Amino acid sequence: MLPHILSFEGRIKRGEYAITILPLLFLNNLVIIPVSDHEPLFGFLALLLSFWVLFAQGAKRCHDVGNNGWYQIIPFYSLVMLFKKGQFEDNEFGPSPYIERFRAE
Repeated sequence: MLPHILSFEGRIKRGEYAITILPLLFLNNLVIIPVSDHEPLFGFLALLLSFWVLFAQGAKRCHDVGNNGWYQIIPFYSLVMLFKKGQFEDNEFGPSPYIERFRAE
């Protein structure tokens, strides 16, 4: 998960999306935004990095359900990405993360 957290390529499962997004939103609201009042440059860079991660993980989750990454800008589509199952088979965005462990054997 972590080596590819900044990449927009590939697919991720619901769990990986939730594990990344929910703590990041919590961190933004409780740490980065209040600190940015005192250190504006740090706050700006931290918010920029967090938005990059949010959009990268969102794009990969959109790919998993079979949609283009731009779908994540639709209001409330993040809820769809949290609860909708991904496509089990490979699709145009990459191999399935669900059958990855069977390929290694």
